[in-house]
Amino acid sequence: MRSVIHLSLLIDTIRKGVLFAFIFLLFRQFFVLGLIVPLRIESGSMVPMFYGPRYGVVCEECRHAFYCGADGPVERSFLACPECGFAENPIRSARRLPGERIVIDRLTPGFKRFDAIVFRNPESPTQWNVKRIVAFPGETVAFRDGNLWINGELYRKTLKEQRKTAIPYPFGRWNTDEHQISFDPSEPIPHFAPLPEPSFPGPQVPALNSALASTLTPVNKFFSTRNPYNQLHRERREDTRVPTDEILLTFPKEFLNGEIAISTKYETMILKKTDTKILTILRNEEIFAVAPIPSRTRVEISVIDRTFQLGDGNAMLLMAPLPNDTEPKTVLEKSPIVFRSDSINTSEIEIRVDPYFSDSQGDWVVPEKHYFVLGDNATISEDSRHWAKPFVPKSMILGVARKFFPQELPESSF
Repeated sequence: MRSVIHLSLLIDTIRKGVLFAFIFLLFRQFFVLGLIVPLRIESGSMVPMFYGPRYGVVCEECRHAFYCGADGPVERSFLACPECGFAENPIRSARRLPGERIVIDRLTPGFKRFDAIVFRNPESPTQWNVKRIVAFPGETVAFRDGNLWINGELYRKTLKEQRKTAIPYPFGRWNTDEHQISFDPSEPIPHFAPLPEPSFPGPQVPALNSALASTLTPVNKFFSTRNPYNQLHRERREDTRVPTDEILLTFPKEFLNGEIAISTKYETMILKKTDTKILTILRNEEIFAVAPIPSRTRVEISVIDRTFQLGDGNAMLLMAPLPNDTEPKTVLEKSPIVFRSDSINTSEIEIRVDPYFSDSQGDWVVPEKHYFVLGDNATISEDSRHWAKPFVPKSMILGVARKFFPQELPESSF
């Protein structure tokens, strides 16, 4: 009789132990990891949204502070500054910082396009990844002319989506010349692999009448997806190191008192303040659209995904598709960005570029309950473009990645 009681107590203890272990694992999985205990980013595939292990560098020449990824083997002793090009900044004097911390938002219902998610890698389920959702179940994905295509059509990102995906452009300087400020992208700096020059078929269209139409430079050579963060990476994917000229420009509202010109390989967009409330936009010297003057203090202008957009950091004031030209034009301006005004503080201007993805060999059709994902730092990111199992099952997604604050010390403390 006593042995039966002991056996019953043993079985009851085992049941309670199993139940406790199950509750503990459930609590750890859904509440502790990434919520109570933040996770560390261990790679640079989501730079600049999330930084992995990196060096905090202060240029010895110009004192500009920048990051360089430290998640791979170090095969050189010096780093190049993206601001001035000085290439003799010793790694030994840089401060090594750990990857940023993130938490997992498991409560947000559903996912939106371009949400950054945490999931288990389909090819290695024990590995957790952070990438951005770009396509949903049932959609067909392709990349053409550097852009994302969904279901056979160019996907035109809204300004809100571009704020998530556009990459800060770290190269170049501003020049002042006869009441105008023009952006001069820098030449390739040491320790960066040379970029392939793109070729566009067809004859060049003669320049239209313009005071600056002499000694023109094709704009398609101005911008590139190079990132100073990637200097130490031994292998950078050749298929993504291609120049792009799709720009998201942010600046103070008072800069609209002058004239602004933005050139791409297809057009020159000029913004002129017609009166106190109206802004006129010209494309290749012809009126393209009119829009209200933004009411907030910051202005956003975007020429991305063959779409011109104007916003104020909160609301979209204009979204107009651009003609689908197939051949580049010779541009009207010497520089890709020109401000014609006497009072411009260039430190208040932010330039970001849209990531460039090389043409896909075929289309991906996303199966049910799966997603197609990409990394922001396209040059080094391992994502759905490269995996043998390209789609992320919904069951392997843990939630949306959010930054955890406070992060490490700011750049000024390197």
